[in-house]
Amino acid sequence: MAAFSTSAILIRLATAGAFVIALWRLVVPIVPGVLVMRRRNLIWPKGRRQWMLASLSGICLAIHFAAWIPSLRLTTIAQAMILVEMYPLPILVVERLQGIPHSAWGLIGAGLAIVGVVLIALSAHGGSQQLLGDALALIAALAGAAYYLIGRHLRQEMEVLPYTTVVYGLASLALLAMALVAREPLFNLGLRNWLLILALAAFPTTLGHTLSNYLLRWLNASTVAVVGLLEVVGATLIAIPVFGQQPTWLVIVGGLFALGGAALFLALGSRRAAPLAHT
Repeated sequence: MAAFSTSAILIRLATAGAFVIALWRLVVPIVPGVLVMRRRNLIWPKGRRQWMLASLSGICLAIHFAAWIPSLRLTTIAQAMILVEMYPLPILVVERLQGIPHSAWGLIGAGLAIVGVVLIALSAHGGSQQLLGDALALIAALAGAAYYLIGRHLRQEMEVLPYTTVVYGLASLALLAMALVAREPLFNLGLRNWLLILALAAFPTTLGHTLSNYLLRWLNASTVAVVGLLEVVGATLIAIPVFGQQPTWLVIVGGLFALGGAALFLALGSRRAAPLAHT
């Protein structure tokens, strides 16, 4: 979550196109992933089903980034993240429909964490609340939920590096098409933007997304998603010295709700993933 918390900050500091930023932050980790796979003789997806699910996961990840990065630029960091951090809700609904148990205390904890995120978002001032930004953030949240749910299933069958390498690669192809359509420069980005993209690839992508996908083999998607709500707390705290966004009492109270709710969910909710049936 510390790594995830740097994502919004780094994106706000970058001036390159939204699709290009998302493209390169995914391309950079692919190269070491392929090298490690070859050295360890790891297996690529097997069969049509795994390739189809991996492709769908990659498309969802591309949509998530393509919608979230422009949304983030429309308003303050806290406001932009409110809707995108609602993806635990559809995940919890889907898991309940699948019969995955969650204790009452765990659901209460998830609810408290979401309330905390809402309080932090309501504290933000001076940013745009345009309808387009809200719609993009909602699309990003739904795509992120689908990305985690698909990853939860595929990670029962695939090692993390083959999974993330394929998903990042397919998402990159989709983002490349978007960047070309939008006529965003692909290479002439300037040293500052390249350094920020490398930081995005190293921290929120590799230490954030890849480690989250690693955990999906043992943890329910809802558990990983609820902990992900702490990204709002971390990003808001980092924004204080970087952008001078001073926390209000709502930020402090919201942060306590988010931290306490996530801790309650992890302690009394569904900590360990139930085995999934495969057909």
